[in-house]
Amino acid sequence: MALHTGPRRIFMDVVWKPIPGFPRYSASNTGLVRSEKRPVSTFPDRKGYLKVKVAQGDGRRVGRLVHRLVALAHLGNIPDGLVVCHINGDKTDNAVSNLRISTSSENELDKRSHGTAPVGSNHPRSKLTETEVLEIRAMHAKRTPGRSAAALGRKYGVSGDTVWRIVHRELWAHI
Repeated sequence: MALHTGPRRIFMDVVWKPIPGFPRYSASNTGLVRSEKRPVSTFPDRKGYLKVKVAQGDGRRVGRLVHRLVALAHLGNIPDGLVVCHINGDKTDNAVSNLRISTSSENELDKRSHGTAPVGSNHPRSKLTETEVLEIRAMHAKRTPGRSAAALGRKYGVSGDTVWRIVHRELWAHI
């Protein structure tokens, strides 16, 4: 079977395995989910992960993350406290070869290494840009009047405590 991924095709043997806890569904090693009758449509959740609606053994329909279903079918049970990680950082690449079961801490380190962690100005609650942080550090280093943490905080719309923590690299330590 050919998987279409943009302008190129990837040819691989597709292996379907039943998904534990969802008796009428199976997951492929390529990251697809199907029912007994047909493929199941995916939709992105608010974080960009692909989800599907599946019926549990009692018939209730629930939304589940595709990568977790693929991992359940192909990698086995996911112990409490562990998560399913995307090795390459692509939330839509649910092939079993791109998944592993790991700790949340290891997953956070992975996110930083492939640039998908919401740090700095990429964080949804960030009030500053990387450029502004560098300006704050440079101005504070000059130690001239009007360059106190409180004054800089007022100028940039953050608290003096935030400026102090930026200057001392408790915040924005990655730059």
